Amino acid sequence: TTDVLLKANPSGVTIYDLTLPTTTASPTGTLGLNSYYTSLVTVALTADDTAPLGEVSSGVAATKYSLDSGVTWSNYSTTTPLIISTEGTTTLQYYSIDNNGNSETPKTLTLNIDTVAPTIFASDTSAEQLTPSGTNLIISATAEDNVDSNPTLVSSVPLSQTFTPGVTNILLTATDIVGNTSVKTITVTVFSSPEADPDADCVTNADDVNPFDPAIFANLVIPTEYSFWEKDKFNLPFS
Repeated sequence: TTDVLLKANPSGVTIYDLTLPTTTASPTGTLGLNSYYTSLVTVALTADDTAPLGEVSSGVAATKYSLDSGVTWSNYSTTTPLIISTEGTTTLQYYSIDNNGNSETPKTLTLNIDTVAPTIFASDTSAEQLTPSGTNLIISATAEDNVDSNPTLVSSVPLSQTFTPGVTNILLTATDIVGNTSVKTITVTVFSSPEADPDADCVTNADDVNPFDPAIFANLVIPTEYSFWEKDKFNLPFS
């Protein structure tokens, strides 16, 4: 003979229910790259207690879930959305119990969430012109992310180079493993002061007939009797 569990419901009708209920988790959100969501995630838990031929379903009594590895369990309600908002990885455990006391083995759903774009750390830089072609500089720029320990940082121009006199605009773009992107623009200004001597001819810009700063050209006064000679000899950028 085979032992069969028999229990009575409140109406007095005998119920044969040996089948465990089954629960399905359905997450909804904006899915990014590498199985990460880039938004909050709403999880719907759907329980079923369908009995096979020969049994009568007792129906689902409750569905429970845990967000702390099973330390505490909460009752799931279809009228109260289960929203996961924690950045990083969240482990959701869930199971259902039917009215005959059959308890489903807890299932696990792992959710990865990253809604925040990387932060770019870089500042505007200014430096004096040190050579005729400009100044060698290494611009510091880094990116940090709350989930991705090594976000990608791309610069529109090399950050280590000889920057020419004037203003250079640099566009920085940081992207994390989820696809979240942030941008930042910085400027590098290379200037030539009147006291500088970038061509190392022992003549400062203030007295050099061929200074590097256009502003000095604009303010430079050439005596009339020498203007034609100076223009032909040094190719000054004015008439």
